[in-house]
Amino acid sequence: MNVILNTVEDIFVTVSVPLYDTIVPIFRKVRFFILLPFTPILKLITDHAFARIGVTLDSDMKSHPDMVILDKRFYARLWSDQLIGLEEMYVDEWWKTENIQLLFDKIITEHMQHSAGYYVNGATTYAASQVEKLKLIASKLELKAGMTLLDVGCGFGGLAKFMADRHGVSAVGVTICESMSKAARNHCIGSKVTIKHQHWREMEGKFDRITIIEMWSGFTSTLRHGPWDSALYRIYL
Repeated sequence: MNVILNTVEDIFVTVSVPLYDTIVPIFRKVRFFILLPFTPILKLITDHAFARIGVTLDSDMKSHPDMVILDKRFYARLWSDQLIGLEEMYVDEWWKTENIQLLFDKIITEHMQHSAGYYVNGATTYAASQVEKLKLIASKLELKAGMTLLDVGCGFGGLAKFMADRHGVSAVGVTICESMSKAARNHCIGSKVTIKHQHWREMEGKFDRITIIEMWSGFTSTLRHGPWDSALYRIYL
């Protein structure tokens, strides 16, 4: 029975990953090009929305905004891909900031989270929903003290720090963004967390648990080769 289940799982992974890699980028591109003509309107809405949380946007560095917009397509891509797009555009140099730590102190939560929340157990705010999300992830991982955890696409290290501090694991976070890795190291000072600035494909070693939070589109069919097998999909799903 296990042989049959493993075979079915391997077929699913082999078929679904290339399909996902093909379909998702197409949908993202379609959304982006649909929104692109509405850039002037999106700019007004975006500037107003960010201003409400104390974040200023401008294309002129001389005004010292929180975010310097370097590409006019920024607004369409932000509304198309939202927070994932915001991170990708930073890496792609569509926007920059003089102080990324200060910026994200304004727009993300105490646990340095900026992905989807989980509104349960009385959570009514975005910050509270992030805590519930991290608790949910921890419960699914069935963490135990002394385990090793790899967080792929770790962002600012919030998940790695949460799991290390609350569950006693040794966590490693990996990100391709240099500025994020620096901010993550600062955030994780005093915790059993190691932050690495490198591509996930270059990672070596064995880990008891692996997390991939809202960066699945960054994976390709090459995930099926080398040390990355279907076990990683089981952890993710």
